[in-house]
Amino acid sequence: YEPNVLCYATSADGLHWNKLPANPIFCADPSHPFEQNRIGACQVLLCDGWHYLFYIGYEDIHTARICVARSRNGITQWQRLSANPIVSPSKDAWDSDACYKPFAIRDERKQR
Repeated sequence: YEPNVLCYATSADGLHWNKLPANPIFCADPSHPFEQNRIGACQVLLCDGWHYLFYIGYEDIHTARICVARSRNGITQWQRLSANPIVSPSKDAWDSDACYKPFAIRDERKQR
């Protein structure tokens, strides 16, 4: 199963890691129905001065949704988007149990 927090570490060589003393940097917020059980598996993208954290929110151990939070520095002060969850399972469909393992791609060709 997924972990229930996200932490931050850096490495110069990919072998030796320095953990941030302020870990964890992002935890489940049970006040949101889609984070009742835990959060996990993330991807961070930098876009227009914001770091966007795409993560899994678990309603329970089996029901997962993809959510987004943002931070200016990409480490602390994450703000969940009010549109969460952004991808949810469909009733009686191939993804009816869970949507997880987010991977977002920014289309540089698109104009705002």
